[in-house]
Amino acid sequence: MITNKSAITYRKESPFVPGGLPFIGDDSDHWDIPAKGGHSGGCITGEAMAYAYMRYAATADDPQDASVLQGIVFSLAKKIAALGMNDEPDRADEEASSLRGQICGFLVGLETHLFKHAKKHAKRFTKKVTTEGIERMANCGINLDQAASNAYWNAKIDQVNKEQIFEPKPF
Repeated sequence: MITNKSAITYRKESPFVPGGLPFIGDDSDHWDIPAKGGHSGGCITGEAMAYAYMRYAATADDPQDASVLQGIVFSLAKKIAALGMNDEPDRADEEASSLRGQICGFLVGLETHLFKHAKKHAKRFTKKVTTEGIERMANCGINLDQAASNAYWNAKIDQVNKEQIFEPKPF
């Protein structure tokens, strides 16, 4: 049975709620969605929130330094830890099951869109983004020591230098 006990609505846009996104709470929680509806309900809700995110991404003038998606990931990780799902990943209660479903639905919604986009631009993308470039970028990241990491965030170097030194793109 479908009921409307927990209404999810778009919010008033503010610096903390870009695009009025319905999953960002007033306290900057980037996943302020009730963990209800079980796994299936969570999948449906999560996929709807993926569409909300993609709609925001398609219409935003400034994607706020792309921090919305990372905020979602951090908020979800925090909720997983708070529910003790790290220790009990197969918990079956409604809250854990719903959150797991929301995560699945959100990622499936994003992945479906990304696959369509990647397929549409496959020839150009695979020509520009090489496996060697991906390896170079990934290895640069895992080999960054604390001093270089501090320099990345604190150094007063121009953007071109910063990109050349610290952000080797795979294309």
